[in-house]
Amino acid sequence: MQVMSLIQRLFVVLCLSVVVYAQVTPTTTGLAISIFESGWQEIISDTQPYLTETLKATPIPDQSGSTGTPIGTIDYQLTGITIDSLNLGKISIQDVTNGISAGSQGASGHISLDWHYSNHGFIHVSDHGSADITFDLSISASASITDNNGVPKFGVLSSNADLSNLQIQLHGGASWLYQIFVNIFAGEIQKAASEAINQALVQAISVQANQAVATAPLFIKLDPNCDLDYAMTQNPVFNPQYLTSYHAGEFIQVKKPDVSCPCSHSPLPSSVNSDMIQFFFGDYVANCAGWAYTEAGALTSTLNQSTSRSIDEFGF
Repeated sequence: MQVMSLIQRLFVVLCLSVVVYAQVTPTTTGLAISIFESGWQEIISDTQPYLTETLKATPIPDQSGSTGTPIGTIDYQLTGITIDSLNLGKISIQDVTNGISAGSQGASGHISLDWHYSNHGFIHVSDHGSADITFDLSISASASITDNNGVPKFGVLSSNADLSNLQIQLHGGASWLYQIFVNIFAGEIQKAASEAINQALVQAISVQANQAVATAPLFIKLDPNCDLDYAMTQNPVFNPQYLTSYHAGEFIQVKKPDVSCPCSHSPLPSSVNSDMIQFFFGDYVANCAGWAYTEAGALTSTLNQSTSRSIDEFGF
């Protein structure tokens, strides 16, 4: 007697442990996954280091302008504006009613830059130096998740980044310039950095997150007989405490990929308790697995005279 393959053993386990509930669900589906706020909090915590590095690398455009001073009107340039360090503090999930909303508490960072000015007077005066700026940061964002041909797609519902409490230290230049440049930095740097970080936040959600999930396989290769169709079947459903996504859960024959499973679906629940992540498998998954492997010949066997003698040896 041959030892059952891993997938055949998995099929038996599914048959024994499949979850079936007679509840109305938004769609007929084989698999459902519900992620509660605590689950999203774990996901945010795991991705926070990546988000920190992404926002820290945000390019901030050079700033220039003119302003009045005791020596007349000067032209100034602020260049090499760089976020040297960034701490996003604690990012917390705020709501999952209509999308995934999150915000930061206790975020802060440091910016360095170079400055230069020259006047318009008859006697040419110019100077240059550098500056260090510390700041507090508040960020928040809300993202939608929809079905895009079986793959989740993230969209930005709202986003905001706001620098505050700027502390500026100038290096070089005449002392009388200090307050003038502080006023310039406090306004222009605050606005430019806030806008740049906000744009980077939108980019991280709408572009980089979508690029990451786009590589997720819609079909899971199981063995030479069957694949598993794991594609989303509709938009996720948002509830006050959790999100539920729905997936096909259909076993596809490798040699007959165009033949659909004829088994019917059963309703699935969206939650049974408050565990952070909950998976639900309908009887459709087990029935479809049995149909697909039977059609592929993996669950059939032929009894002949030799097989009968082997069975007799065991006393049957």
